[in-house]
Amino acid sequence: MDILSKTYIILFLIFLCIKKRIRLSRRLMLLLWGFFTVSLATVAYNIDLKPVWDAVRHFSIIDRIRASGSSFWKFMNPMTQAIQGNSEYTSQITFKVIQWVVARFTDDNYLLLFFTTFIVYGIIGYINYDWSKDHNAFSILSIALCFLFLPYLYVVTGIRNGLAATIAGLSIYLYLYKKKSLWLYIALMLFGSTIHPAILLTVPFVILARLKVGLKGVLGVLIILFVSPWIARWMAASNVLFFRLIGGKYLSYTSDTQYRNARFALYSVLVLTAIFSFIYLKSYNKINHDSLYSKEQDLLNFLGLYSIYIFSNIGNYDMVLRPAYVLGSLSPVMTFILLDSHLWSSVKNQKIFVLIRIAVIVVCAVLCVYVNGRYVIDLSSYL
Repeated sequence: MDILSKTYIILFLIFLCIKKRIRLSRRLMLLLWGFFTVSLATVAYNIDLKPVWDAVRHFSIIDRIRASGSSFWKFMNPMTQAIQGNSEYTSQITFKVIQWVVARFTDDNYLLLFFTTFIVYGIIGYINYDWSKDHNAFSILSIALCFLFLPYLYVVTGIRNGLAATIAGLSIYLYLYKKKSLWLYIALMLFGSTIHPAILLTVPFVILARLKVGLKGVLGVLIILFVSPWIARWMAASNVLFFRLIGGKYLSYTSDTQYRNARFALYSVLVLTAIFSFIYLKSYNKINHDSLYSKEQDLLNFLGLYSIYIFSNIGNYDMVLRPAYVLGSLSPVMTFILLDSHLWSSVKNQKIFVLIRIAVIVVCAVLCVYVNGRYVIDLSSYL
């Protein structure tokens, strides 16, 4: 199955490169994506984990749950630190439930990798499918952006980050683009934040996008950058465990102990968010005053302001890489921003637009292959 899965992944990516020459229904594309999702999950299931990866720590906790014979309510009790192994997870209720279910109903911890990977790319497939009703989706560029902002290895081995980020992406998409209920957005965000609280960072930008504050939103981004450390220190000293966890995470992500190994992934995200920030600022009037974008307006404003925020964290690893995971789940919309010719129609010399677009596509392809492809070499035992 592993060989078949890898073969299908390669063939599917080749197909996306020539898809414009072949007319397929949206439902058939969704079916092909479904096979792609299963293939990615199968490869994840067969991964050879390294001791330093988060998945190994999660597996260790699951093994302790299994060995302890702990009941569900005993395990969910915050006092069971000996089983949980890390106070960080005591407020992560949804992820604790997932751990307990895996420990109680299977002896195969790797099923956790299979199902979380399947859910992540299933959500991304839905967003592509729905976006394709009115726009181009399921493109090779969209896939490249997805794997750039949300590298496959991080989805598989980090488990919580990728899963929470795609749930956040789905909630934002449904609320800002599909105009679904505020309560649905809140419910999904609370659900995702009890897997990993980092996704709550997107909330201020959703608010700014909905308020339609104009270019004052850029000022809002700067204010958020300035006040975040103060708020984080206040939350870290709170008596509420969940707030304390969020504040502690932010301070950890901005400290000297932050993750620093994925340098090329960092540079890739910075380059792309700089490009999207430029496009957003250049196209701001059209996005907000052209009736052509009335449906997309809120979502495009969110992506523009959020990209500016991520790029503004230049010099910080975690606060660039982790927030960008949400952009990966919204890659078909990011592709739209990049390729929509109407956004660029104000450029007098359209040849410049074509050259810029081609250059960005080539850069995306090269960066995507390097960021994800180097794991093919370094981790040849499973890819």
